[in-house]
Amino acid sequence: MADEIRKEGVAVNDAVTIEEPNEEQAKRGADAVKKAKPIPAIPFDPDRAADSLKSGVMELKEPIWDGEQKYTELEFDFTLLKGLELARALDFGEKHADKFAMELTDVQALNYFACAAAKCQPVQGGLDAKDIRERIGGADAIKAIQLAVCFFRFTSLAGDLRFKKKSSDAAD
Repeated sequence: MADEIRKEGVAVNDAVTIEEPNEEQAKRGADAVKKAKPIPAIPFDPDRAADSLKSGVMELKEPIWDGEQKYTELEFDFTLLKGLELARALDFGEKHADKFAMELTDVQALNYFACAAAKCQPVQGGLDAKDIRERIGGADAIKAIQLAVCFFRFTSLAGDLRFKKKSSDAAD
């Protein structure tokens, strides 16, 4: 087996061997599976998931400098962006034909986070969205993108649950 793995370009320590379970071990494993009780499904609540991500403070791995001040954390709150501000935040960057309206590119997600963080900055001074999206470190940008995408998707799913058809449409 080690020779097969070496052929695939993966280094293997020759002292390591992988053995198939013997008959008794296999029987014990099968018995354990039969005796196991199913884990009850926990219903997914997108509203609750979105609420857990809507705001917070991100400790920065790489501080952001604005020329005068060093920022080691960014407070953000996606719910502070209202209508047109939100649309403009999501309209940022190049348009991609392969993305539909409710899907974010990484650039859009980073800008969405940057706008949400900029809204938490002091009115006078502080970082603006451009400062944040252009100066945020790579590892921090990855997390910012993840937060924005997850909040966006969970909020969209929660909205789907609140959507109701008109009673005249329900008969169709």
